[in-house]
Amino acid sequence: MSHCCRARRPRHHRSRAAWVALVAALCMAPGLAFSDSSADGSRVVDDTKMPDVSVVYSNLTVIRYNPLGLQNRFRIGWRKRLSDSDSVLRKNTYFMASLTALITPSLERVGVRLEFQPLAILQLYAGAEWAWYLGNFDYLTSYKDAAQDYSDTALAAAADRGENYAASGLRLTAGAMLQAKVGPIAVRSNTRAHYHRLNSRASDPVWFDIFDDLLTPRRGLSFIQNNDLLFVKGRLVAGIRHTWSRSMLDDDALAAVPSNLSPRDSTHRVGPFVAYRLTKENKYASSRFRRPTLVLLTQWWVQHPWRTGQDTSQALPWTVLAFTFDGQLSGS
Repeated sequence: MSHCCRARRPRHHRSRAAWVALVAALCMAPGLAFSDSSADGSRVVDDTKMPDVSVVYSNLTVIRYNPLGLQNRFRIGWRKRLSDSDSVLRKNTYFMASLTALITPSLERVGVRLEFQPLAILQLYAGAEWAWYLGNFDYLTSYKDAAQDYSDTALAAAADRGENYAASGLRLTAGAMLQAKVGPIAVRSNTRAHYHRLNSRASDPVWFDIFDDLLTPRRGLSFIQNNDLLFVKGRLVAGIRHTWSRSMLDDDALAAVPSNLSPRDSTHRVGPFVAYRLTKENKYASSRFRRPTLVLLTQWWVQHPWRTGQDTSQALPWTVLAFTFDGQLSGS
């Protein structure tokens, strides 16, 4: 259960997989209520409605290609329903506080996360994690400016010279997700900001974040946005996703980049995905193992400093195969 391990040729990086969990969540749409008869047959459990208070967990395993990686993400949290309303907008609104962990062959993170969903169409979240970069699989590398070569080929060569190293640092996250569904058609936009405070070698101002595949400031912000257009039918979700990322590199770091080179501070990719839930239980079924789901995403790089022909062919897509499930450990 680990993350982005990079073997040699093709090179491996770390995955940014927070968005896959959101795809899986939508595909596990609620169904109808079911009867759970007690001795007198009068008790009815509505498993389309969130328990008032519950302890829940989720698990996500991801295999990624271009760059190649492997990760496992675990979350366990306390959740409180905010409303008893059955209206479309207010049903199953909640607040949740969680502990999180990410395990990979070259990177580990532990932290806390808060979620607040005041309306069905809006989710707000924030988190703090401490990250350990283990100094293996050609990772971690940092630079004096953004003009340096951090392609797969260059990362492997730097590791051969012993230039990759272990480090640690703080990662803060804040984000918002907007979503809506009419009939079988759903749309969703998930935007998150990360603040990094990395203990880089020699206080290098920029470093290559192999998890998000993005050149990132040592102390500064990066942004990632996923926009989805989805078709939802039963246990199947199919759609298309556009992913945009941007790092807020300072002017000194960018000044060294020749004007004829691809932008170092942003990337775009787009492509289809499909997710299929393997079981029929509803979203809030009282079960410790529920909603196992397979997810396949394939996106082609539209903009990237090294993956649109400069080092890796643009015909080679970024591909993710994921398996996710969750469960309720207690609820009332």
